[in-house]
Amino acid sequence: MTGPGPVAAQGVGGAAPSPARSVAVVRPAALRDVADGRSTVTVTVPTVPTVPTVPAPAAAVTVGRVLDALAAAHPRLERRLRDERGTLRRHVNVFVAGDDCRALLGQDTPVPDGAEVVVLPNIAGG
Repeated sequence: MTGPGPVAAQGVGGAAPSPARSVAVVRPAALRDVADGRSTVTVTVPTVPTVPTVPAPAAAVTVGRVLDALAAAHPRLERRLRDERGTLRRHVNVFVAGDDCRALLGQDTPVPDGAEVVVLPNIAGG
């Protein structure tokens, strides 16, 4: 006997699920212990608003939305990356396709299709 067939996921109000995009996030060794030990994880980020009142620009995949998806998958990682207000911690750098998001639009920096997001801690030395 076989089990039930695949069940379609449903979005808000029974609507079809929101389209989503996968984004690869590269993490340094210092952050792997709180998120399954892998150097690269793939997170799924919705590409359309899940709430009808959210304006269309909010549908863009941004650094902040990638970090939200990463935090949902690995809750212990959230406080290592952002403070209690959701601000990126000073000692954490996030790069999108090689560009520092702080020099762009911060957490509102768009993540283009195929771009890799890299999370790196500041390194100090002397």
